[in-house]
Amino acid sequence: MILVVDANVMIAAILKPGVTQGLIFKDSFTFYSPEFVKDEIEKHKTEIMKKGGFTEGEFEMIISLLCSQIIIVPSKDYAYLKEEILKFSPDNEDWPFLALAKHLDAALWSNDSDLKKKQNVIKVITTTELLELLKK
Repeated sequence: MILVVDANVMIAAILKPGVTQGLIFKDSFTFYSPEFVKDEIEKHKTEIMKKGGFTEGEFEMIISLLCSQIIIVPSKDYAYLKEEILKFSPDNEDWPFLALAKHLDAALWSNDSDLKKKQNVIKVITTTELLELLKK
């Protein structure tokens, strides 16, 4: 299964080793994320390091390991969808994730309830739903 990984999932994987990290390292999925995810994580780097109790070196190592499992896609590959996505995206900052999902004809893995409830163009799968899929 192909999934686009949202920034909130990446941050959860950084802060809580366990379920989310385990899913990212599972061979059952191929993960993609827009290059914008790196900007989002960098924007919250200090807060993430503080919450996780990480040194900068530890933080960089975790990011590197997670990114080794996720194909980072340059914006030029999905930017052509920006205007279309902005028409239905509940948050303008989420357009790269939605556009990449549409470009790849994939679902978006996100725990953002607005993405799930306030648009119906792109399928959004939560971590809980992903775990349920694995049980089947």
